[in-house]
Amino acid sequence: MKQYGQKIVTNVTFFDSERYFYFRNEFDELFGIEKGIAQNEYELIKMIYVEKTFYSNDATNQAMYEYIYESKKFPLPYQNYKFIIVTDKAHKPISKPVEEEILNILKDVLGEIIVLDVKGSKVIFFFDRYDTNFEDLFMTISSDFYLDFIVHEGIIFQSEERFMQSYIEAYQKLFVKRMKSVTNVCDLVMMALSTLDMKIVFFLKKVIIRGIFEEEGVVQIVQALFQSNLNISQASKELYMHRNTLISKLDQIKKQTGIDLQNFKQASIIHFIIQLKEDTN
Repeated sequence: MKQYGQKIVTNVTFFDSERYFYFRNEFDELFGIEKGIAQNEYELIKMIYVEKTFYSNDATNQAMYEYIYESKKFPLPYQNYKFIIVTDKAHKPISKPVEEEILNILKDVLGEIIVLDVKGSKVIFFFDRYDTNFEDLFMTISSDFYLDFIVHEGIIFQSEERFMQSYIEAYQKLFVKRMKSVTNVCDLVMMALSTLDMKIVFFLKKVIIRGIFEEEGVVQIVQALFQSNLNISQASKELYMHRNTLISKLDQIKKQTGIDLQNFKQASIIHFIIQLKEDTN
């Protein structure tokens, strides 16, 4: 590769897809080579190195796309993340200044965010402040900017998990069945059930019933809450658990998953999918 001299760039932090082809070397490091090379040279390099799929000209965003679609390593120093999927109902381009102002509001509320464009929607990742009320937040944003958004509040994922691509695809498939402007994972379960799309239902069950929901005693908490109509005092008696201990456990579940078992709809969906058995025949 020495013969290409200044036509090669290494230590890539910004992508200029108009000027360069990008490849991975034998150490999985990125390098770019100017598009002015001859076609036969380009074909030869392709035979030796893996050409990079291009999603974004921002290195961090590019790495996030690769995490979702190519099973690459999570590129940020966080153990977990949450996300929202935001779509403008009018499907009209939003001016750059307005978009930047809205994203600055979200940064103020959520802290660090990563924003990806996925099939006409913005997928916005954040890494803290998981208890944000998105219905109130986007009601204010819509009113201030005269826009009408559809917002989906995703679930908390661990960075090593590989659910994001399938989750986004499930959401997009059910998108036309949305029941309201702000939805969450429990709404997706209901949408999938309404269309009898059991493949998505069982995928969502896998996504939800993991981690803390697999711990001993959590299923009993869900059942006791549901049977007591979310009466904390009654559920704690049935569980032989102190009321404050139960409240602490519910807070822990919400913190780790984003699911509020003191919300009747969410508790009902969780109770239902726990009981749901997949037909293996």
